[in-house]
Amino acid sequence: MLFQRADPIARKSGKMMGSIFEFLKTNRRILATAGISLFLCAGFVEFSEYLWVSGQMYGDNIPLELMVLVLLLSIPLSLFYAIFHVIHLTLTGASRNLQLGSVLLSYVAVIVVFSGFFYFQCSISDLNESTAEYRYYEKLRTPAMQASVKRYGETLRRTASMRAFQGISPVMWRGIRAKVVGWPEDAGSPPIEKLLQASRLPLTDVISFNHQAKVPVFLDCLYFSAVTITSTGYGDITPLARFSKILVVIESVSGVLLVAIGIAIALGGLGVETSPAAGTPDGHDGGENW
Repeated sequence: MLFQRADPIARKSGKMMGSIFEFLKTNRRILATAGISLFLCAGFVEFSEYLWVSGQMYGDNIPLELMVLVLLLSIPLSLFYAIFHVIHLTLTGASRNLQLGSVLLSYVAVIVVFSGFFYFQCSISDLNESTAEYRYYEKLRTPAMQASVKRYGETLRRTASMRAFQGISPVMWRGIRAKVVGWPEDAGSPPIEKLLQASRLPLTDVISFNHQAKVPVFLDCLYFSAVTITSTGYGDITPLARFSKILVVIESVSGVLLVAIGIAIALGGLGVETSPAAGTPDGHDGGENW
């Protein structure tokens, strides 16, 4: 009697495990792409720090940055390929639960991948911002600008920004403000005289990577990515760079598209649901979806 009761439980458990395995197998490209993308974004941030410390990355226009950006551009493209590949397979023969699960996983994967990309972009833009700020105050120290500095003083304070986002307060690269001596951090921005004094130090001594900002910045990027794909738009974090705005639009449109597909599947407007005994309409067998 005990074995008779246990047998249905075992079959139910085995069926559940089989469904989970089928789900993971069907969506293996999404899982792999999201993991690799996040690893590459974090790895490029660490690699840029190594290049800076080792003296292999100086100047305002760094060719290596362009190469890395080109490499990272392939990450969203590969993610979109994986998402729509899986959606195509699930909509042509999988069960409705598997279809909805695949769309939901694709939705989460987009959030994770773009948060990693935003994280890398924050690092590169903060490095450019710190470098540009140093060059600006270095230029003010030249003899040609001395008269203007004495005449206009604080009005010559740099107001431009090369940061990718506004609202992410921790900077990933410390700049000239961190080298000001004798000025409390809680007192706000130091006087321009202090900034000019700090700009006398070598560039490599002024700019340094802020390890303490990595986790807060990534969490902010993850939050901003989730807000963007849901089209919530709180406004506490906003893109400043043109490239950042393009990425935000791409992610927002992707979220709307995935939600539309999910609603259509839930209402029975997409996909062909088949029984286990029936074959898939496009000729794919149930064992391989590549």
